[in-house]
Amino acid sequence: MRNSSQEVNLKVEGQACHFANSRAIACAMHALGSSNTLRTRLGVLAVVLGFGVAGANCSSGSDSRQITPATDSGKKKDAEVVEDQDSDVIDENAKCKRTLTFGKIGSLTNSQCTINEEVSNQESDVEYDCKGGGHAEVTFGTQLFEGKVQGDLVNLSNVEPFVYDGCDWQSTQLITGDLSEGSLDYRYSEKVIKCNDPSQQPCTADGKFTIKATDEEVIR
Repeated sequence: MRNSSQEVNLKVEGQACHFANSRAIACAMHALGSSNTLRTRLGVLAVVLGFGVAGANCSSGSDSRQITPATDSGKKKDAEVVEDQDSDVIDENAKCKRTLTFGKIGSLTNSQCTINEEVSNQESDVEYDCKGGGHAEVTFGTQLFEGKVQGDLVNLSNVEPFVYDGCDWQSTQLITGDLSEGSLDYRYSEKVIKCNDPSQQPCTADGKFTIKATDEEVIR
């Protein structure tokens, strides 16, 4: 008898046995007990001894029984589901951002005004606490705007002193609005702190920030 794969199929009086490197002794003994002839019994015994009763699957007629090893695929799938759920959970200390883009200053008090701003033709990310909003900030050039994001509502400001034409000034810049609407308002104002020239007059300006993406992005 030739079998290089250590497998054999044997049919004895309605009992089909398949030997293949698993527990086969029960099947072989069942076949021995059910056979009616000495010759058949000897044949079954020879197969069992020759292949070391490495393994067998038995069937009778259309009824087939096979022992298969348990797998941990179910556990793996459950673990994957838990991992997917965890990946959607945002850490309470995580920061979110949205990108703000500014074009040109929309209007000035007069064309001769020179204002203390660094937002023109710039783009930057406003960062804030993902959960519940709270502290928020965005930087344009060297100017830091700070404030709050509450839901989609934004209120940021930059207040700083500067010197122009021999006078001491203070500028105030505001960024306000609703992030979900795709744009934010910009307002600029200033006041004289100290100046010996009474002809100096403060300037005002305004404009619009556009929001590149209305969906926030988690950054850390």
